[in-house]
Amino acid sequence: MGGVCPWWHGKGRGRSSQPTTIEELLDRCVVCPSGCWLFIGGDSGNGYGRILRPGTRNAMAAHRYVHEQFIGPIPPGFDVDHLCAGWVDQIAHLFLTRRCVRPEHLEAVPAQENQRRKYERRARLMVPLRPEIIIGAECDDDPFEERWPARIS
Repeated sequence: MGGVCPWWHGKGRGRSSQPTTIEELLDRCVVCPSGCWLFIGGDSGNGYGRILRPGTRNAMAAHRYVHEQFIGPIPPGFDVDHLCAGWVDQIAHLFLTRRCVRPEHLEAVPAQENQRRKYERRARLMVPLRPEIIIGAECDDDPFEERWPARIS
């Protein structure tokens, strides 16, 4: 198979190019303890899962496909918000929710509302800044003291 993971290589055999049932969708997901269904297919480079648009070779966001397929059409000018992004308590998890395709975690909202929620979530996670989340270790009171001991106050 020339460097291709045998597990991954076998995942695509014998199924349609797009999931049409919840069972087929779950076959392409990892179910997390949080309840999110993280899409394990391709991605867009910015964390969102990608899937082929039905009947074409064009890709679309996996969470938008799931909303259209299992919830209903997305009105023009609306974005699909990941409700689970509001439940996370670490910045790293915020970006993982971009791959969530669980229908119960998706809601079509006006683009302006989606942006408002996004900034609200990021502000909640960033203030106060907790360095141990970003670098994964405890920090000294002044991490710059060793590099610049003669810093002017």
